[in-house]
Amino acid sequence: DLKGYEAKKSPDKKTIRLAKKVLAKAEMLIDKHQDFFEADSLNHTDLCCENFIKTARGLRLIDWEKPLVDDGSYDICCFLSAPVELYNSEKILDPEERLYFIDTYARLRGQNPDDLVQKVRLTDPLLSLHWILWAATMLCDFREQHTSPELMEAHAEKIARYERVADPQNIERLLEAL
Repeated sequence: DLKGYEAKKSPDKKTIRLAKKVLAKAEMLIDKHQDFFEADSLNHTDLCCENFIKTARGLRLIDWEKPLVDDGSYDICCFLSAPVELYNSEKILDPEERLYFIDTYARLRGQNPDDLVQKVRLTDPLLSLHWILWAATMLCDFREQHTSPELMEAHAEKIARYERVADPQNIERLLEAL
């Protein structure tokens, strides 16, 4: 994500500098805890509210363009990631709400809630950084007119959402949490 963003004509230098700091800190966590994760589930990898539709038979998950077999915590972390939440609304869950969601999910799945909380805590910085860099890249593509003319109108409607997610303050919050 970072290399692709850096290659754009108009990347934000502060975003790049902060992203590199997150990656450096997160690398130590990954090395220390890599055995904690197990590829035990099919993950959607783009789990957000927009990828759920309501049908007569209940909610369905759509847009399976990048499925991945990985630890099941990946999709939970994606769903709870502040940048993903900011893409969908201006409100993010507070720590108590996040904990309640994770605890309830873990109990319903018969999992240890403490393990799931730890996995989400460890995964969140990199997954959140991915979404921040994605939004920043979308902004560059739009501003540099790399977005196809057919999609310009759709993306123009999303500019405020991309800006909310790509805000460098979101990366600063990640650094504070590491």
